[in-house]
Amino acid sequence: MQKTSKQCAAVNDKCKGLFVKKMKDYGCVWHDMRISSLTDLIIQKLLRAKQIENIEGKTIASEGIDANYQDIN
Repeated sequence: MQKTSKQCAAVNDKCKGLFVKKMKDYGCVWHDMRISSLTDLIIQKLLRAKQIENIEGKTIASEGIDANYQDIN
């Protein structure tokens, strides 16, 4: 259980770092978005993750599946 907690904390820290970096680049644009728009973005990320899984992770110009899941987090 302790190992799982450490793994979760590491993933959360990584996602938080990504969020902070994106805030510097893009600001708080999501504050002005409607819930339905945020939901649409999450669905897009999930569909892209599914597509990447279907092609076994072989992308040409994509950040990969981890980036999509981190963007959702």
